[in-house]
Amino acid sequence: MKISTEYLLITYYGDYTSKIIADWLAFYSKSVKIFYTDKFDIELKSILIGNVNSHLMSSQFSQFKSEKHYISFYRGGMVKLSKGTNSRSNPGDFYDFNSRLKYFFTTYEMSQKEIVDNFFTEKYTLGKDNGSRTNKIINLKKAIQIGLKIPNTLLTKNKSDIQEFFKKSQIQKVITKSLDIGLFFGDKKGKKVFQQLTKNVEFEEIESFPETFPLTLFQEQIDKILELRVFYLKGKMWTSAILSQQQENTQVDCRNYDIERMNRVVPYNLPNEIETKLHSFMKNISMDTGSIDILLSKENEYYFLEVNPGGQFTGYSEICNFNLEMEIAKHLIENEK
Repeated sequence: MKISTEYLLITYYGDYTSKIIADWLAFYSKSVKIFYTDKFDIELKSILIGNVNSHLMSSQFSQFKSEKHYISFYRGGMVKLSKGTNSRSNPGDFYDFNSRLKYFFTTYEMSQKEIVDNFFTEKYTLGKDNGSRTNKIINLKKAIQIGLKIPNTLLTKNKSDIQEFFKKSQIQKVITKSLDIGLFFGDKKGKKVFQQLTKNVEFEEIESFPETFPLTLFQEQIDKILELRVFYLKGKMWTSAILSQQQENTQVDCRNYDIERMNRVVPYNLPNEIETKLHSFMKNISMDTGSIDILLSKENEYYFLEVNPGGQFTGYSEICNFNLEMEIAKHLIENEK
């Protein structure tokens, strides 16, 4: 029996980048489908293990078949089960029936999810089914271990801690940002997009803080020359420099741009030493692709900020003529054999 290969781009609805990658795969005469995790889910109806073909039923596609090999690129979103809670719980107290029952159903669901994941990942997979998220605090610790510089960072819910953070570290400026993925949503009625951005925190503002507040991430604000966006793909890197200091509204967060007066973006060559450390960092956190944010300070030092598994790169790719979507398509094709 001849086994054919199909390419799956697993993403969220409206992701323009995935459509470009799909076009490149089609250009190379490859069979490709886009699976929108926020529009469709997976229903597992039957699996036959042995010499009989196995089929995985889906509400989007008629079926995933064992006589096909799937090469998958997790671009964003998270695959979910039909009618499942898509959550996890721990076993709980042995004599607590409710917690034990909840754990039973959790493991029942986890087993199905693992089977589904196996269909997507059996041949070759780029990226992870993680909803475009990774742990910022753990990544900062890993970056330090690799030898990268990072801004001093504090995660706290106490007013006294942030006051000490200013005083002891002699930090002049502090920003706050999301601990995990930032809140990002659209308002259909008002036709607006709302996004959680990085914000300044002035020392004087802290006086008005309550003594305790929800756990919040604070970070030293680096006086920068440039913001750098590095797209990483299995050891290869393409770097764009964003001249965000030229406009006041983008000096803290380049995403706070004016669409009529966009920041200038140009290709940039990172020092070999920094590229080597970034490669070691990505291997250390088991991430094969992602968008890395770095700052170049006024003292000409590079500061690692974070990495986004599903970060936006198409705009930078087009401006800098990187053709990253083509590079991803070619990389997936190279791993078909």
